[in-house]
Amino acid sequence: MKKLLLVCFLILVSVHLCALELSAASVSVYSLRPMLSDEYTFSAAIDENGNLCILKSGLKVYVLVEEERNMLEFQTAWDIADGIPKEHLHRLLNDWNGDKIFMTAYSSGNSVRLAYYLCFDAGIQDGNFNRTLDWIFAVATEFEKYLHEEKLLTVADPNDAVSGAKNRQKPSDAVFMDSAGVHHVWYSDEGMKTQEQILEYDGDVLVHDVHVFYSCGRRTEGWYQGGELVRKIWYASDGTKEGDWTWEGRLRHFEQTLEDSYPSKVELFFSGDDPVYEIWYDWNGTVINENCSEFEAETKIRELRYYDDWDWKKGELLYDDGKLVHEEYTYFGGRHWEAFYRDEQMTLACLSDGMGNMSVTAYENEQMVHSISYPSEGDITEEFYAGGFVIHRIIRTASGKIRSEEFWENEKKIRSVQFLEDGSIIEQVYSGTEPEEQ
Repeated sequence: MKKLLLVCFLILVSVHLCALELSAASVSVYSLRPMLSDEYTFSAAIDENGNLCILKSGLKVYVLVEEERNMLEFQTAWDIADGIPKEHLHRLLNDWNGDKIFMTAYSSGNSVRLAYYLCFDAGIQDGNFNRTLDWIFAVATEFEKYLHEEKLLTVADPNDAVSGAKNRQKPSDAVFMDSAGVHHVWYSDEGMKTQEQILEYDGDVLVHDVHVFYSCGRRTEGWYQGGELVRKIWYASDGTKEGDWTWEGRLRHFEQTLEDSYPSKVELFFSGDDPVYEIWYDWNGTVINENCSEFEAETKIRELRYYDDWDWKKGELLYDDGKLVHEEYTYFGGRHWEAFYRDEQMTLACLSDGMGNMSVTAYENEQMVHSISYPSEGDITEEFYAGGFVIHRIIRTASGKIRSEEFWENEKKIRSVQFLEDGSIIEQVYSGTEPEEQ
């Protein structure tokens, strides 16, 4: 149950532990939207033209799917101020294009646009898609700054929520600017406030970002150092904290409260895209589960699990070239389980119950082929399997002397042999259900 919760949770927060991939035939704006990372998913929508629209820091990027050419077109646009000579505008855009190669700037009517094309002949992965969006928003932010410096955009009037919209949004939206930062407000066609964002700067460097989504009641808050995001918090509609990201170099920390579930909270620590430490809490805030992973060259080599509950309390997993080769668990009450893997398939498993009883089972192609049970007292039982069913059973004494053997065919016992203490042998052959003594 906890594994399922973790898998579902990681998909929701887009940590990319399991890459999502679309074939070329399945790419559409509707299939692309679930691939968005948490940075974009709350502010993405399918617009009235059937395009995927993504909002970030007051910028809108539209994703258009060109099915005939298997191309994604990423596009964003700004309205230009009145009275800008076309020759002057084209010269400034050509100057920009001469220095930048990632996106192309061009004029279209009374607007300027940035466009980028991505081929998806071989399909598309969520990592590639989101990384492309990262670059596009970064370039668009720099381009907008360039447009402001060259005085191509209308300066917003803080007292006029209508005229303040000419920079990026439709006329009913507003962009307010002052020395401390930028305040964006978005409205629906009915005049209802849909989103609000406040960006605070230290000079030209972003230091704080608050974004409210009124349609769902959620809110995000981010802090920056040197222009780089170092912490981000997600809040639910009732104001409770849904998630908390912090960045420390390459190590990142995520914390989320899971409402009405057990466990009630989880903390994840990442190095690169890999979780290196997980902590799970019960409803009282007590740690009930800890996972710790070790990596070499971004490849997992070892994983430790600690679980303070009624089940197991410690586990260790070893990996070779990223593949599981050994797994070991210690349980409350003294039980111990150990397994060995080849090509990610279990080949041998050992179980002891902490009271002197032990069993060893061998597997081939995920089916049992051989098992031996060693009780603390009494006889040893050895069994051979075919197709998942026992075909041969041997009972031995602790010293290794055979007491009896039994044979099966098509799940029916066909023969049994007993070796008595006096050296005599009793053999029985089964025909139907009645044995024939030999």
